[in-house]
Amino acid sequence: MRLKRTLAGGIVAATSLSCLTSAGTTPVASADARGAVTTSQRVIVVLRDKHTDLLSRAKDVQRASSLEDQLPLVHALKMSGASRLVRLNAVNAVVATVSPAERDRLMTAPDVTAVVPDRQIHPPRLDLTQSVHAAMTKAAKTSRTCPPKPDEPHEEPEALHVTGADAAQRLATGKGLRIALFTDGIDVNNPDFIHPDGSHVITAVWDFTGDGTQDHTDGGEAFGDAGAIAAQGARTYGMSKELPHSGLPKGCTFRIWGFAPDAKLVALKVWGEHSGGWLSQMARAIEDAVWKERADVIKVSTDYGPVPESATDPLRIAVRAAVAAGVTVVSPSGDSGTSGTVSAPEAITVGGTTAFRLVSEAYGYQGYTSDSITALSSGGTTQANRVIDLVAPAQAGMAPCTIGSRTGCTHDTLVWGDNSQAAPFFSGGAALVIQAYEHAHDGTRPPPGLVKCILTGTARDLHVPADEQGSELLDTDAAVKAALGSGGLIPSVPQLDFSGKSGSMHDAPVGLVNTGDTSARVTMTSRTVGTETFHTSHTVTVGAPQDTGAAEGALAAPPVTFEVPSGTPLVNAELGWPGTADSRRLALLLTDPHGSLTQMSYDYDGNSSYSDYQHVSVHDLVGGQWRAKGVWSNGRGLLQDPLSSPGSYRGPVRLKFTGHAYASAGVPELTRCIPAGGTADFCVHLSLPQHAGTASAALQFDSADGYHLSVPVARRKLVADSFTATVTGGVGRTVGQVLGYGLDVPAGHGSLTVDLTAQDPNITLDFYLVTPDDQIAASDTTLTGADGTVPTAAVSLTTNRPAPGALDVTGPSARSGQRQRLQR
Repeated sequence: MRLKRTLAGGIVAATSLSCLTSAGTTPVASADARGAVTTSQRVIVVLRDKHTDLLSRAKDVQRASSLEDQLPLVHALKMSGASRLVRLNAVNAVVATVSPAERDRLMTAPDVTAVVPDRQIHPPRLDLTQSVHAAMTKAAKTSRTCPPKPDEPHEEPEALHVTGADAAQRLATGKGLRIALFTDGIDVNNPDFIHPDGSHVITAVWDFTGDGTQDHTDGGEAFGDAGAIAAQGARTYGMSKELPHSGLPKGCTFRIWGFAPDAKLVALKVWGEHSGGWLSQMARAIEDAVWKERADVIKVSTDYGPVPESATDPLRIAVRAAVAAGVTVVSPSGDSGTSGTVSAPEAITVGGTTAFRLVSEAYGYQGYTSDSITALSSGGTTQANRVIDLVAPAQAGMAPCTIGSRTGCTHDTLVWGDNSQAAPFFSGGAALVIQAYEHAHDGTRPPPGLVKCILTGTARDLHVPADEQGSELLDTDAAVKAALGSGGLIPSVPQLDFSGKSGSMHDAPVGLVNTGDTSARVTMTSRTVGTETFHTSHTVTVGAPQDTGAAEGALAAPPVTFEVPSGTPLVNAELGWPGTADSRRLALLLTDPHGSLTQMSYDYDGNSSYSDYQHVSVHDLVGGQWRAKGVWSNGRGLLQDPLSSPGSYRGPVRLKFTGHAYASAGVPELTRCIPAGGTADFCVHLSLPQHAGTASAALQFDSADGYHLSVPVARRKLVADSFTATVTGGVGRTVGQVLGYGLDVPAGHGSLTVDLTAQDPNITLDFYLVTPDDQIAASDTTLTGADGTVPTAAVSLTTNRPAPGALDVTGPSARSGQRQRLQR
């Protein structure tokens, strides 16, 4: 992309530039096609909040009465003919449907911070997943056989064991905690949502849609979340019935347990059969969860779409208000692949790992590994230069479900997964931490920031890039023990972020608290992805499908093998093909030298979206000959569905495998002795990368007695004059890719123009300029013409009087198996 600056007077702006890709979404209108809105619009009028000191729950009555400054706005809106007026509390705002003239007037009103369109946000679509469990040694596990006795069933989901939640439940069960969650419809009388004493797990269902609580919805989000948090293990299920296409015999029985089985749940129904999903309804749901239901934890799930982060986004304001009130908020990072992160800094933002036990059983593999990053998990760096906080299993988990006229359930269980599965696991884990901390600290509950630091400080390092794993994999047992004061190192911050010029040096302190009863000698080092260790490419030809009888799908082409040297810590695998929306789904599966299922790609292929570029990674690999195969599948490991028929494509498919070593990020090594119960500060001194854009790193803290923790670091180098970016696209779901770039604008100039050129005009990309205070200053797309449908390779963004700070350029998903070059 070529970037041109027209600088004619103004102030310094250190700007950041990012490029988003998305799929299946409506892009912004081109500059030629954009015109004035001529119809009434549903908006959220955000006022300046003069009462942020009244956000604690102890002051809720005072805050409600103090928001009388909304009354003049409400009166003016009524006089202008506005309709559907709703006042919000957590967000100092009024929701209304207004005319274009009234909207324009509101935008210039002195007490108005922003007039935000009240957008509809679709629910995350639950996807049966893929991946599997890779321990740090990457020793493959043998797929489970049926239990010796059907009346002694196995436990699901695998995440209970992977994250240590089963062990943690010996110390804490979530008793006395209330967890609220965004849902669609739910059956509160499902046997797995009834405590042994007959009381309901779900104590309240609040409807924010207007459809009531008896309408017909998919139900997947609600059942999945509630089951992950507090399923009771009350029913015994059979694999042969619940996975009818797997060929598993009768007698393979299991029960489903949640992470916090004694917690109480509050369902915030924000998606209905005919309505719901409005931004204002979600903000109101958070408000009621905090101040009416007195929730301790809130799990938020949204697919934001290709819209940049904004400080005036009502949902993010509501999250900030909830955290300020003492509530821990958990949010999934998104389901867009390794560079599509969505983040609310105050929340615990989580990504996903594989949990392949169930998949290996359904597909007939004799072994599997888990704990690689799932192909769908959104990673990368956000517009605000942050990475995800942690990861947890996000694919192929089991949840209870209710077959009936009001749900989309076709079985007594739901096999589901995406980062909306990882989030309820974290919500349950957070409840256990809060309960344990309260028990050990004379009834005092930890603030949300401390809950986050306990979870990040006790997580298990997966040896993957920091912008994919954050602080590592959730270790519920270690977190509960640290909250009880039984050992562990807790960092003062969950992550660090730095922006600046190439090679510039930056310093920041990281404090560590030693919760153990003996002193700890701790050494700080650093890690980042280093040089390529090997690179191999293959082109295979897709011909007539080869039906092997495997439940995973028909082979599209002969498998290929590639050699992995022993000791390789990281391998990236890529698949590209000229697929279309009608050519069905082609999945990439990897098996290790022992034939164990190790990775599986993801292709959403829904809502008119698709993906013809796929990426997976594997860490801590077994050396030897690996096998890769392309199969015609449903793209998402939908184990309860029949196999999709093979696609019609015939022709070449490109495969690429790249090994990487790790290297130091250049942070000087430092050792400190931390007394029992004491704190020590580590000074972090590091430089920024030479190339424009972002490059994550991780601080590694290791104690002499074997304790280890990782703190992620986001590094963003500001653009000098030009840069070239590579867009690969995503997984065909909502936001596909986010690339961030910071622009260093000198003082004394009055406007800034950014010109960008794409290699292929037929790939739709959207771009935004975002001001230092997170406001959209300009936007453009690679679609132009009167109706916004004519492809173009060039876009141009201009803003006047650029303010100091960060400026972003973002753009939605490229659907291209080829790498798309962007020049500025």
